[in-house]
Order: sequence, then C-alpha cells, then structure tokens
Amino acid sequence: MATLIAATAFAAWVGPTRDPISHVTSAQATAPGDNPGAPSTSFRLPPITGATIPRLEPARHPASGTESSVADDAGDSGDDDQRVQQADTAPSSSTTLTTTASTATPEPQSSTTTAPATPTTATAPTTTAALPPIESSPSILELGSSSFDVDVGGGRDVAVWAYVPAANLSTASIVIAMHGASRNAEGARNAWKAAAEEYGLIIIAPRLSESLYPGDSYNLGGTLAGDQITPSSSWAFPIVERVFDHVVAATGSSQTTYVLYGHSAGAQFVERFALFWPSNRVSRFIAAGAGWHTMLDETIGFPYGLQGGPTSVSEAQAVVSTNLLLLLGELDTDPAADDLRQSTLAQAQGNNRLERGAVFYEHAASVASSLGAPFGWRFSVVAGAGHDNRPMVAIAAETFS
Repeated sequence: MATLIAATAFAAWVGPTRDPISHVTSAQATAPGDNPGAPSTSFRLPPITGATIPRLEPARHPASGTESSVADDAGDSGDDDQRVQQADTAPSSSTTLTTTASTATPEPQSSTTTAPATPTTATAPTTTAALPPIESSPSILELGSSSFDVDVGGGRDVAVWAYVPAANLSTASIVIAMHGASRNAEGARNAWKAAAEEYGLIIIAPRLSESLYPGDSYNLGGTLAGDQITPSSSWAFPIVERVFDHVVAATGSSQTTYVLYGHSAGAQFVERFALFWPSNRVSRFIAAGAGWHTMLDETIGFPYGLQGGPTSVSEAQAVVSTNLLLLLGELDTDPAADDLRQSTLAQAQGNNRLERGAVFYEHAASVASSLGAPFGWRFSVVAGAGHDNRPMVAIAAETFS
C-alpha cells in the first residue's frame, strides 16, 4: 500500500500520460512560466519559495580570501561525464594505516557510462552491524595538511587527504568530504581548510579511484556494474566507514559519528549512501550540486528510481527521516552543461541541477507524508552560486556554528 501511495504522489509531478516502459512523460507538463523549449520528458517543477527552500548567502572565511580559480582550492566541478585521471595512491611519502580486522571487499566489475534503467538482479545490503573495530594507535596525523593510505581490506589501499586544525582532536567534529567525478580528493580537502580552522573540524577526503569504481560506478557507490546490482560486500559505502574508524584510532577521537559531504558526483555518492547503507554512522548528510538523483519510486528503474534496486519504498521511512541537507546553486541552471547528464530519465527529473534537486526534495517530502514518517531533509538554494564547490562548502560549514 505504501508503495502505491508513494508512486501516486510522485506521479503528481509528471504530465498527463506516462510511457509504460521508460516511466517518463510522453507529453510535457506545462505550467505558467515554463520554458517552452524544455524537454518533453520534464517533470513539473514545484514552486521554489522562501518558506520551504531558503536562499542562503555564502559567507567568506577570512583565511579563504576571494574565490580562487586554483583547482586544488575549488575542489571538483564535474558531474557525470568528466573523467580526469589521478594516481591511485597518495604521494610516496604517505603513511599507511592498517587494521588487524580487515573486511575483504571484492572489486566490482567495470560499469558502462550510462547505467540501464532496469537492472536484472537486486541484492539488498546484508551488512547491518558496524565494521570490525580498529585497534587503538597513537596519533599519526600531523597538524595541517597530510596524506596517507588506508588499508580497506582485500589487499587494497585507499588514498586519503586530511586536514587537522589546531584544536582538541578528541572532541573535534570529523567531516568526510567526497570528491567529484574528477577524483580530486586533494581539492575536496583543500576546499574545507579555512572552515576546518574556523570551526575546529578534522577534514578527511578519501579517493575512490577509477580502478576501484570506474565511471559512474562511483556516483552510485558501486551498487551497479553494467546491468547488474553488485553484492553489497563490494559497495563503496563501508570503505568510508572504514576510513572513519582509522581516523578515530589515529587521532584518539571520541567521536562516534561523522558528517558526510559531497559536491557534484560526490553529492550523488552521498545521496546513495543515505539511501542504501542504513548501518552508517553519519550524523548529517550534505549533498551539494548533484546532477541527477535516485527517486523513491518503484515504478522507475534503478538507478533513476527504486525498481529492481537495492531498497524499496517500504524501507524508505528511515531514509526520509534522515538528517540530509540538499544544496543547489541559484545559478546552476544551465540545461546544456557539458558535465550534466542528458539521458531521457535524467532530463525527466528537470532541465538543470536546480530543477532536479527541487523535484527530488519535494518528491521525498511527499513520500514521507504518504508513509506518515517525519521528514528530516532540508533544501537550500545558495545565492549567486553556480556549479562551484566553494560557496557550497561555506554554507555547509556554517551548520557547525
């Protein structure tokens, strides 16, 4: 019954008829002010009002100065199609953190650039308990910037870039910042440096390389390879949890939770983490500038919806009650951006990132209402921002004030 109600609620955003195969509109839903040149598969955009979607002004951090064009300061800007190679490991001078209880995580098969709408099999997560504990170790993370490798099991290391402020490391909040499609974890870390000092945050940016999660497999957390749902043991989400365990042990931190932030493709990763890995220790999810989304709708094929995917609407109550902040740029409205996915099912969510984010948020709110569940998500439009990580980080950082 919940599935039917949720699907019906989602259908309210679409036009008069639906294609029974692709589950997108076959006639455009128009409304006053709609762009007449918009794709015929566009969902109706709900009104963006200050009452439900605040417009926030990003603050300038004194240490940041004016916005820089330097890639390491900006972090990633690419979303779906940008593929920039980077070394799979951190610099050779880095330190490797090891564990006495590693969980082997088989490497997934390579995926195609555009995943099919309906996978042939589905495997729900089987891991519901916390990862095996990491033995305590003396602090090895130096103040300021550093990089090191973390043993994540299966004979694999993940490169990690960190920033440790001059603060009480035992009580400092830990932020794990996910890179975009360019896999620039160093830039993702650098974008948070000033905020780390201002708010006393430990910043951790793991790099999930192309060799581990090729192409859009990263955006999806490794849940899909080709047209197959992969075993949950090969997903990327427990790797992030493992990195958190290592950092806690290496700093003597008393933290039991962390904040997970991602921009662009990293925002997509954050959203799927919230959707598909309920055994997480994330206190707050922050997804900034995602290009397309997995709708909580079982009539739409995975990964654009839940049909054939790792979870169902009936399991979504915890998801819609999660502390999740969606950030979109006020100017992130280019429907022809080179790095914006243009597939039919992506365009069905809206013409640009701002529209797609608003549709995703309003749809999730309707699902929460249909399930009688508290709605924990928030949506904010960042004033004057395009598809740029820096103003998103400024807003995200203010949630620690």
